[in-house]
Amino acid sequence: MEIKENNLKELIEKYMSIEETEENHEELHQLGHEIDHVIFDNNFYLVTHNDEKEIVSLIVGEDDEYFIPLYTDDEEVKEAIEIFKKEDSDAIFETEIVASTDILETYLDDDTFLGIAINPPKYDFVI
Repeated sequence: MEIKENNLKELIEKYMSIEETEENHEELHQLGHEIDHVIFDNNFYLVTHNDEKEIVSLIVGEDDEYFIPLYTDDEEVKEAIEIFKKEDSDAIFETEIVASTDILETYLDDDTFLGIAINPPKYDFVI
């Protein structure tokens, strides 16, 4: 499995740069749709830690609701691991390449799973 070249980062940056107004509603909807297609048609880096290869997740809420972060390229995943190491210097972090659809299919029935987050610290948790 490999990471294909794609324009996801550019699409996300464009989406985030557009102000959410009535006039921009259709453009944002179209961009969101395009982003969804790129996400579902590609593979991403996933970060695991420790011997059990537990997936690093982003817990957001009192009920242990979480997102699974996925990364678009080497640079993004290395940056994330550096942040994770600051929080847990003893953990051993590894990466693997996964299809976004596999993650969604695996965790869809988990009521605490909220979705995937693409390149989270960079994009402030774009979901």
